[in-house]
Amino acid sequence: MTAALAASKLTGCFSLAFDAAIFLFLLDTAIDPADRLLHAKVPLFLITVVLFLALYGRAAIQRAWESKWIVWYVLLFAGIPATSILLAHFHLPTVQSDGMSMLKGYLLIALFPILAFSERNEYRNFSYVMIFIAFLIYLIFAAMIAFPNIAESMYWFGRDNGMFYLDVRSYGPGMEMLQIYYATSPLILVSIAYLSYIFSQSSGALRLSLLFGGIVIVTESMFIAGTRANMFGAILLLLALACTLRRKIAHAVFAVVLVIQLLFGGIILNSIQPVFSLQKNFRISQNSNQFNSLSAMLDRSEKSNAIKLAYLNDYKRIFSNWETLLWGRGLGTYEFWTARNRYFPLSELTYLEIIRNFGIFGAFMMFGLLAYPFLWGFILNQNVQLRSLSVAYAIYLIACAINPNLFSSMGVTLLSICLANIYIRDRQKRGPQADLPI
Repeated sequence: MTAALAASKLTGCFSLAFDAAIFLFLLDTAIDPADRLLHAKVPLFLITVVLFLALYGRAAIQRAWESKWIVWYVLLFAGIPATSILLAHFHLPTVQSDGMSMLKGYLLIALFPILAFSERNEYRNFSYVMIFIAFLIYLIFAAMIAFPNIAESMYWFGRDNGMFYLDVRSYGPGMEMLQIYYATSPLILVSIAYLSYIFSQSSGALRLSLLFGGIVIVTESMFIAGTRANMFGAILLLLALACTLRRKIAHAVFAVVLVIQLLFGGIILNSIQPVFSLQKNFRISQNSNQFNSLSAMLDRSEKSNAIKLAYLNDYKRIFSNWETLLWGRGLGTYEFWTARNRYFPLSELTYLEIIRNFGIFGAFMMFGLLAYPFLWGFILNQNVQLRSLSVAYAIYLIACAINPNLFSSMGVTLLSICLANIYIRDRQKRGPQADLPI
């Protein structure tokens, strides 16, 4: 009896340590995505794997046998880029490649079976971590305003560690905004979706007011991040959630939040005029017109837009080689991009880049793997929580079309959480011996 009690306590301690390791991994990956500051990402992930095997090793083997689709998913997701690197090594031996370093992001798909077989729903924890990132953006912004003399130090600290990027972003005449782009800020979409889901399930004026305020604050942080993908992603998500969540009051509230973002998004930035000594004077215009700026953001001649359009010409040249179109050039192979007048291993046009890396056949399989969580989690499922997560994931996929964040550590972590929640939800519906159809 004593031995059984001791074993139970030991298992409980291991379980708490496992939960803590997962949360710390999420937090570290969000704060230090390039792993240059803390160097804790790999150790935390390995600790998570060891604790998972200690707690669920035997059960995980049985569940993997029952749910072979999970094994196939992981093997395909990691195997396609690994195979492309191998083929590039033999067919393009003289071409420089960062394939092995970029492969690490794909290998994080191993988190999917870890979360699935341990039945850990990390939607809430992931959302809390991204709310923390939203407040970090506000904190950096406040520090820049209160202490403008630290601007240059902050600029180099963020850039050298691959954490955040400070700049003045111009969106046409009269609209220059201080951009505080945290590398993982696109994933704040998940926090917006989670808070909206909780709002739709809540009651009581105080609780609803606090959640409403949280949605506004977190959404506004995506505008401070300053990229079109973040801004339009937040707006699209609010529209999609208004159509998805069932409570009628949610429709009205999300409409109000949407109006706030359209009319006042960036007003915080445009109402003050700090001057920073950061290689050039950072000036924020006070006379911005939000609606004129919207057309400026979409102008073909705007610098960022012009670069993306120039990429299309590069891809036209690349895909004119039928071997590249069919089989790809391999993950991380360097290409000369006329848009930037230099060699680089990837562009910002993620889905064309997938074809360049893996060819038509590999890209088709990868697109299917990426689409599966949304197709099952939203279209074939009626669970409101999972649907809200699936909507956020779908908007993230759209935002990643023009930003190379999809196969980052946090991007693959989000994919793993979506897939694990699908498995957990299906297991609850079908019973412990049920398997998901492929």
